[in-house]
Amino acid sequence: MPALGELTEVDGAILQRPSSTGPFGAKGLGEMTANPPIGAIANAIFNATGVRIDHLPITPERVLRGIEALAANLDRAPSSPQKSDDSGSDGLIVGQMNNF
Repeated sequence: MPALGELTEVDGAILQRPSSTGPFGAKGLGEMTANPPIGAIANAIFNATGVRIDHLPITPERVLRGIEALAANLDRAPSSPQKSDDSGSDGLIVGQMNNF
């Protein structure tokens, strides 16, 4: 997960919707803005490499394993994204690379 110094500026809007799990309907303020950049980073990796990673942490090793699995699957040319055969449950989904 990116640290505070690695995030772009986020414009927040305060919506008054009480939480059923917090005391007196309260919610934690800092946690709501921590999640959106993770999806953006995962999508950027997918757009650059063709590898979808759906588990945290997103590590260079996990991206490299996905790229290697994608290269191995190019001979088969799958019509839709597939879970990497040799990865088990490491969160890799290998698809065809986008052409932008």
